[in-house]
Amino acid sequence: MSQSYESEQAEIRRLLPELKSQINELKKQSDCADNFINVIKKYTIIDKLDASILNELIDKIVVHHREKTEDGSTFQQIEIYYRFVGKLTAGNELSEAA
Repeated sequence: MSQSYESEQAEIRRLLPELKSQINELKKQSDCADNFINVIKKYTIIDKLDASILNELIDKIVVHHREKTEDGSTFQQIEIYYRFVGKLTAGNELSEAA
């Protein structure tokens, strides 16, 4: 019984730094989401989009090169990275901010 207890304690000590790191990362993500919510609350209804609103909401915009399809039409991918939360994907999942 004592051996089992000691091995369990050793495993807990081994995992503790990793678990603390995960807690810190989750807290950081939560804080970023809270900051984004606080900023976005001011802009639930935007009558006129101006530079100050964009600067407050958007971290960066990545414009990829223009591509041509086989049928002759062209398209260009644009990625918008929001402040505090990063890029929102099509499934409304957050990706890591780059």
